[in-house]
Amino acid sequence: MGRWYPPGVSLRHCTVCSAWIAVMIGSGCASRSTATAPVEPGVLLRADDVYAPGRAVREFNGGRGGRETQRRVTGEPDESGAWELQILSGMSGELKPVRSLILARAEDGGVLLLRLRDEAEGTVMVFTPPLALLPPKLESGGVFEGRAKAEVVRIRDRTIADRGTALSHAEIVADESGTPGRIAWKSSLVFTLSVASITREMVQSVEPGAGVIAEQNSLRVKAGPFTVRSADETWTVVRGDQ
Repeated sequence: MGRWYPPGVSLRHCTVCSAWIAVMIGSGCASRSTATAPVEPGVLLRADDVYAPGRAVREFNGGRGGRETQRRVTGEPDESGAWELQILSGMSGELKPVRSLILARAEDGGVLLLRLRDEAEGTVMVFTPPLALLPPKLESGGVFEGRAKAEVVRIRDRTIADRGTALSHAEIVADESGTPGRIAWKSSLVFTLSVASITREMVQSVEPGAGVIAEQNSLRVKAGPFTVRSADETWTVVRGDQ
């Protein structure tokens, strides 16, 4: 379930105390905010401008060293209404599947994450109940959070690799580009498993009607008090088919 905190109400951040060293789960939607300017009141982000079903392909340049290409392919909804967002990455002409998200609409029109597949690790993370990522409309000054149980399943034999919890957080932040009409939002996903914690943070720049046009994201994996893996990436859209 997701919870919406109206403007002026604070949200306590969860303290992650467990660690997991072996599994690297990617969300595809995460990064570190460098925005320090105040957020203007009345800014409204619609979930459809970030996640929406229907055939669409968007390509981004960036990644480590700024020389990678990332393709994000959105599929049509199935009979249940769920749809897939597949992410491929690599050097131009050599893109390989990295991860995929299975998404669905909440009853109120928000966005839910049902499953998260990591190709490199050969795992699927399943969320019960589905993890709320965004409300139908996210307003500046407020925050949104979701919480779910998480189960990591090995793809090769469908056995359970680990269990834990998943937390999501979303809020509007200042858009440093100053582009009229552009909206910046920050999200985080925290997976707390039996022997590690994985945190993905993201700041995306969104143009209503055009979708995500830029993204900063970061990954931190901790084993106890130690950070055993970290990565930072920046992506800028170069092609989008809506």
